[in-house]
Amino acid sequence: MLDTVGIRSYFDSIVLSYKHKIAKPMPDIYLKALKELNGRAEDCFFIGDGGDNEMDGAKQVGLMTILVDHRRRNDVHADFKVNTLSDALHIILEQNRT
Repeated sequence: MLDTVGIRSYFDSIVLSYKHKIAKPMPDIYLKALKELNGRAEDCFFIGDGGDNEMDGAKQVGLMTILVDHRRRNDVHADFKVNTLSDALHIILEQNRT
């Protein structure tokens, strides 16, 4: 998907839970991503579709969350909601300006 919409180059790291055998929303998967980035949660975003309570896990470790809400879910709470993955890029760029 990241290659399809042409935004992979905007990410310093991509951690996929299935590759690390750590299921979302367990905090360890988000902490692994932060460690890989050598980053602080308050400086990073988690982007997802809201499945498996992933937003809750991301928020638990202090990440800002972006829900790609192509299913129009009202049961998922995120800091930002967008319609497409490429729209998430606009949120990230805007937040980095402030």
